[in-house]
Amino acid sequence: MVANIVNYFNSMFHTVRREDVLKNLENTLSILNDEVIPALDGVISNGGNYKVLLDNNLLKTIANTSGIKAKDNRDLLVKIKGLLVNVTKSGKDLTKVVENDLSEIVTDKTGTVRDVAIIKVVADISSLGMFTLDLLYFVLSNNGADESNYPKIKFQKIRDGIPSYSASLKSYAGHFANTVKDLPKVATIPAKVDPSKISMFEKLVGKSGKSINLPNTQGFNGNPVYSIRMWLVDREIAKYESLKEKRKLIDLKLMELKVQETGDENPALRKQIEYFEDKISKVEYEIAQIEDEDED
Repeated sequence: MVANIVNYFNSMFHTVRREDVLKNLENTLSILNDEVIPALDGVISNGGNYKVLLDNNLLKTIANTSGIKAKDNRDLLVKIKGLLVNVTKSGKDLTKVVENDLSEIVTDKTGTVRDVAIIKVVADISSLGMFTLDLLYFVLSNNGADESNYPKIKFQKIRDGIPSYSASLKSYAGHFANTVKDLPKVATIPAKVDPSKISMFEKLVGKSGKSINLPNTQGFNGNPVYSIRMWLVDREIAKYESLKEKRKLIDLKLMELKVQETGDENPALRKQIEYFEDKISKVEYEIAQIEDEDED
């Protein structure tokens, strides 16, 4: 646990304010309730028996690497939905933890182990929610093999994010509420440590507070779209709308698959899909450009 927190701490390159973490958490819980969980419901109910989903090897890989026991790919999505529902149920408790136990300002020099653990949990569930929407569309699009207006790099980033996604599922599935309860008990000693002294540091942290299991992820491979910085610039409305449009895109893709099951084609539906793919791609490109500039 300590090594994963230290790795995450060392990847931090900006000041994080408590109010920003609270805003991120508020938006994340809203996205999970309003978009991600309903999108999962739609795929499970309306696309759960489609060959493109049942035969998907990527979902089988996620099941194997995350340790989630699922009888098939549809059941895996049911289990992922269950995890995200549990996250929302613990939302109020996690909000209290952020309010009461996170320092007002956290920097890459002053953050405590507890500070970093709290920030990481909030960032992880934000990433889980956003990545799940992309994963659903990726799978319904035959792992990006179908005709698409999404750039190839978009689908490649989804592939690259699978290890972090699986690691997060493995860490939080079945016991997210316990993780939230344990966060206030984590040690408040400074998280900045010489990597060569990590073993000694782990013993100190263990003696000073509670040890919890957190995944070894750093913002889903550094993709700014899957990080806490998602909400730290003044473009929240555009980003929130983009996530809602991903939900619409998933619904449209399910409709297209239903039409294709009958052997027919619907050019108007295809144009709608292409419109949303293009719109979302442009917004994400702008987000990436803005946050790249912020890092410079």
